[in-house]
Amino acid sequence: MNLVIDIGNTRLKVAVFQRESIKDISYCKHKDAVGIINVILGEYAITRAIVSSVAIEISDILALLSNNDIEVIFFDRNIPLPIAIDYDVNSFPGLDRIADAVAIYSLSQKKNKLIIDIGTCITYNYVLENRFVGGAISPGLHMRYKSMNTFTERLPLVQERRKIKLIGSSTKESIQSGVINGITMEIQGICNQFETEYNDTETCITGGDGIFFAEGLKNTIFADPNLTLKGLNKILLFNK
Repeated sequence: MNLVIDIGNTRLKVAVFQRESIKDISYCKHKDAVGIINVILGEYAITRAIVSSVAIEISDILALLSNNDIEVIFFDRNIPLPIAIDYDVNSFPGLDRIADAVAIYSLSQKKNKLIIDIGTCITYNYVLENRFVGGAISPGLHMRYKSMNTFTERLPLVQERRKIKLIGSSTKESIQSGVINGITMEIQGICNQFETEYNDTETCITGGDGIFFAEGLKNTIFADPNLTLKGLNKILLFNK
């Protein structure tokens, strides 16, 4: 079995795969990672693992895997991929963006794909045929809430995630309308433009806030909260 470890900005996701099928998923804070992984290793016969990290030091995790005789691949810009990366040579897209692109390339038969990953930031990632060509990045839900509280004297910090009417009748509701309806309309507009400029398209939404916003869209999309994990597993399988 394969172990996929995705260490993000706010939490850590660990998934057990039997080939391409997810058998178990755990979510935890960074400080609990070693304990959670140790429990998983006691329950499953893990032989290979891939680790992707954008946030923290992972030497303790790598040591735990090594002590259990698990072959480990560390996901970085040098790892072979099943898709081409057509991006600025002086830059490199986030690893989660690449994992999402690999997953959608494998899962979708459409020629052109858009992946919208809604988490700390919202990333729009385009796979045209077999090439990741880039996209766009904008602030996520809680980043927008926090920025208004941080950079103003009077606006309160709002943290709720719920559907809201267009016209807010209080300061709190006005902030919620601006953020939640603003994100929904932003996503809707980009989906519409993508479908206008390209044919044979498919759009997938993922990320921690993905399901919430997918429900408010008019476009034909599919939502997969585990897209990044599936992409990482695809990369692990590709690098036998």
